[in-house]
Amino acid sequence: MIDIDKFKTINDTWGHYFGDIVIKRLAVCLASHLGERDLLSRFGGEEFVIVFWDCTPARGWHRLNAMRQAFGLLPFEVRPGDVRRFSFSGGMAAYPACQTENALFLRADAMLYEAKQGGRDRICPMPAA
Repeated sequence: MIDIDKFKTINDTWGHYFGDIVIKRLAVCLASHLGERDLLSRFGGEEFVIVFWDCTPARGWHRLNAMRQAFGLLPFEVRPGDVRRFSFSGGMAAYPACQTENALFLRADAMLYEAKQGGRDRICPMPAA
């Protein structure tokens, strides 16, 4: 599960139309990193759910982190000559540690909260070394 960092500030500062542009560009960025069996779904305002099939938790973390880095490199011109970059935070859960869809969702949501509380622009949990 991912969530654009400080999205309310984006909307409040540059307007909802600009916020929609950020969401759309994030969706395109995420989709460009998906495999043929993976799933991407918008969940709520600025949240997305991604499902990686046949993927270890460590590999999933690296894939999601690559998406985070790619999005962070996208330039957004908020006004002529004023370019900003934005970030997202992510929370991960894995099967079989979580046995049901609900358990997966609740764990990913808790990890997303941890990523936000830990400073944003990160994916939690970090893979074991």
